[in-house]
Amino acid sequence: MGLVPRLLNGSLKVHDARIDLHHDLNSFRILESHSMSSLQPNGDDPIDLAHLDNFTSGDKTLQSDVLKLFLDHVPAYLDQLDDTTSDQRKEQLHRLKGTARSVGAWPLAKLAEKAEQADFDEQLPLIRAMREEFARLKAFLP
Repeated sequence: MGLVPRLLNGSLKVHDARIDLHHDLNSFRILESHSMSSLQPNGDDPIDLAHLDNFTSGDKTLQSDVLKLFLDHVPAYLDQLDDTTSDQRKEQLHRLKGTARSVGAWPLAKLAEKAEQADFDEQLPLIRAMREEFARLKAFLP
């Protein structure tokens, strides 16, 4: 059953519909951003706050929630890169790249993309650089 019929029959509350709508719009934006031919950082900033504002349709509460999820999950993604097989690492790097792109963390996304494309033995310096970039991103945020 679609969003509107569930609202009309009372099986979905307005707040839940708003979350569903944000989820659908954000899923589309993520797909759209993945299809872009080149993603460029916005200056030297570790995160493109204008992209994040667009991604969340200007909803400051949603921005805060998205950033909290991002900041909470990225350390686990980075930790999982250490003791893993080549295929598992590439999958994890791909996930990290998409997560970083979704919030506009272009430098982190570019490092993840380079690591994803590198040979297994060449990935460790890039993973160290991703950890440094993530620390820079955390320091940049208020």
